[in-house]
Amino acid sequence: MHSAVELFGDRLGRLTVATVVSFGGVRDDERQATAGLRWLDGLLPGTPAFELLHGHPSTALQRCATAGGFDLIAVGTRGAGFTKAMHGSAAVELARDSKVPVLLVGAPG
Repeated sequence: MHSAVELFGDRLGRLTVATVVSFGGVRDDERQATAGLRWLDGLLPGTPAFELLHGHPSTALQRCATAGGFDLIAVGTRGAGFTKAMHGSAAVELARDSKVPVLLVGAPG
């Protein structure tokens, strides 16, 4: 996510940070995802919106982006911590199927 913010710099408009929890996921998954979103608050420029989505990662992100009228979805190709659900294959699926353009961002280093 920081890579996308750096790439767009001052051209970055509205920023929404989302994470996805599986349907039927345990409450601990939701708590961990919410804590991860809270941790990011204050680390990003401007006033980003934060979304906790439910379902299959690529489907949930597509729906959110379409409903929100987003111009681009930037997604990491490898999950870590609270984003474990969005791993490589889900990111590729999102890039393949989304009507909204997708930027795949690899892990730094």
